[in-house]
Amino acid sequence: MEFAVHDYTKPMGIATYRTKNEMPEELQKALPDLQEMKRLLDAAEDMEDGSE
Repeated sequence: MEFAVHDYTKPMGIATYRTKNEMPEELQKALPDLQEMKRLLDAAEDMEDGSE
């Protein structure tokens, strides 16, 4: 999905989506792979919990 986030406190809706393989190569390269995404989410969760 191609998106822009300006405020994380407001809900975001998605009307359509494309898989990564259907995206332009420029956007594919900008997205983290699955392992990196998991690492980023875990780090964000740790920061919310106050642990690092």
